Amino acid sequence: MLRERNSEVRIWMNNRANELKGNASTIDDFVKRSQSLKVTQKLLPRYRQRLLVIMSLTGIMEENKIEIKKDDKMDISDSI
Repeated sequence: MLRERNSEVRIWMNNRANELKGNASTIDDFVKRSQSLKVTQKLLPRYRQRLLVIMSLTGIMEENKIEIKKDDKMDISDSI
C-alpha cells in the first residue's frame, strides 16, 4: 500500500517537474506551461497531504517496530 501511494506521488511530482522545466520558446509553449502551472498549483496541496500521510504511516510503523522493506524506505526517502 505504501509503495503504491508513494509511487503515485513520485510519478505526479516528476511529471509536473518535467512539464515545467526549461524555457518556453513559443507562445504555445508558454500557454501550455502556464496551464500546467495552474493545474500543479491546484493539485499540489492534495499530493502534499498524500506525502504527509505516507511519512506518518512510515513513522508509526517504525515506532511499532513493524518491518518496512529497505527498498520501500529508500523510495519514500527519495520522494521527500
